[in-house]
Amino acid sequence: MGMTLSMARRQPAVVREQGWDALAAAYPGWSETDLRQLLAESSWIYDFEAFTQLRIRAKTGRFVNIDAAGFRHVASQAPWPPRRDALNVFLYGGSNLLGSGLPDAQTIPSVLQDMLRRTRPDVAVYNFGRSYYYSSQERALFERHILKGVGPHVAVFLDGLNEFVYPDDEPQWTGALRNMISTRHLTMVDPLRGMGEMVGWFVRTARRRLLAPPPRPSDPAPAARGDAETVVDRWLLNRRLTEALGEEVGITTLFAWQPVPTFGYDLSLHGFVKAADGFGPFNSSAAGYALMARLRDEGRVDPRVLWLADMQDRATGNLYVDNVHYNAAFSAAVAGRIADTLRECGLVIRP
Repeated sequence: MGMTLSMARRQPAVVREQGWDALAAAYPGWSETDLRQLLAESSWIYDFEAFTQLRIRAKTGRFVNIDAAGFRHVASQAPWPPRRDALNVFLYGGSNLLGSGLPDAQTIPSVLQDMLRRTRPDVAVYNFGRSYYYSSQERALFERHILKGVGPHVAVFLDGLNEFVYPDDEPQWTGALRNMISTRHLTMVDPLRGMGEMVGWFVRTARRRLLAPPPRPSDPAPAARGDAETVVDRWLLNRRLTEALGEEVGITTLFAWQPVPTFGYDLSLHGFVKAADGFGPFNSSAAGYALMARLRDEGRVDPRVLWLADMQDRATGNLYVDNVHYNAAFSAAVAGRIADTLRECGLVIRP
């Protein structure tokens, strides 16, 4: 019984909730053996990283390869550190940019590199998409790259979905890190009390994870208690700060607002979620995107921001491999829009 329960919990959430057939339908042409291998390799392990909070631990696999430098490989991956005689393009964003649920070669950055190399064979793309990341962490990572002397020639930021999960501007593991630091310091000055608090935290965490019922799709998202205007204002300011830093050191920046299933998409086409309130912590992105669209219409958003949120308006089928992550075809479409913009803006021209 214990082993059966343990194995069930290792299944991806989408399999537990929707069943294997629903998942397989999102991967046409994939064998069950290959798909199970992809899912196994897509289980990330995180390490602490200064200033940005977390990074994905390096790994080598058949479908998923994470470099020790903190990026996911694309097909025909260029070396690290980047060669200065190449046109280096870094992409920053969350798990959709990372390519959660997709093999290396089908991620947005990988397809983008293929497209750009048709114009410039010396383009070298680096995928710095990371689970949970939003604009504040991306700005910090961009700054770290510059300070370490490995900054790109062009930096692309794909944002939107994760912004509204963190209305208080505190990244995913802030609570755990706060507790760890406070209890560790307390242990140094009052060992007995500190150890007691540390053990208590572990007990509470284990009890919560083992005994708490699974969240219902209708449960309110954390950001629903926040202020969408505050979140949008934060993103706009992060964009200005990041762009200014890029200009100061000679790095061209492009900012894109990604498509999300909570805005401009017919959920009857979605392969996994049919209710508007069925996206858990991402529910509040609907209100946030509506606000961002209104600000654009009023001319309060820089027109250079690439608006991709309307890409689903004419969709005729499923675009996702789970509740929010793009399938291969939609990832390629997003990559195509970014590639077109980089060419049209003169950022990627023939040498």
